[in-house]
Order: sequence, then structure tokens, then C-alpha cells
Amino acid sequence: MTAVHDVLKHVSVVPPAAELPAAARILAETYPQIVDFDSTGMSVEEVHYFLGESAAIAYFQYRSLLKLP
Repeated sequence: MTAVHDVLKHVSVVPPAAELPAAARILAETYPQIVDFDSTGMSVEEVHYFLGESAAIAYFQYRSLLKLP
């Protein structure tokens, strides 16, 4: 198993690591906290506050790559 698989195995809405686009896989490996972060009800500023600047940018890129709402 890969590190990405270990990070993603408990998240049901995310496809298996082998099916992730390469860019999404790299983001998940670099910022594992973005994989299951729930930003429901948060503003963009709050997401940046909780994750930090770099991880928040990675979070929004990751969601875009996976076409998540």
C-alpha cells in the first residue's frame, strides 16, 4: 500500500489512490490533512485560518481536481 492509500482509505467520497489524478495524489501526500477536512459552513478565510495558507490553497486545488463541491 502507498502512503496516499493509507491517508485516503477511510474517506468514502474520495476515489482509491490509484484512481486519483497525479496532481491530487501529490497534494494528498504533501498535505494529508486536506483529504478529510470538512469545510462545511466555513468561509474561505476560516479554511485558511484552520489549515494554514499553503494547506488551504492545496485543499481548494485538491477539491477542484476531484470535482468535489
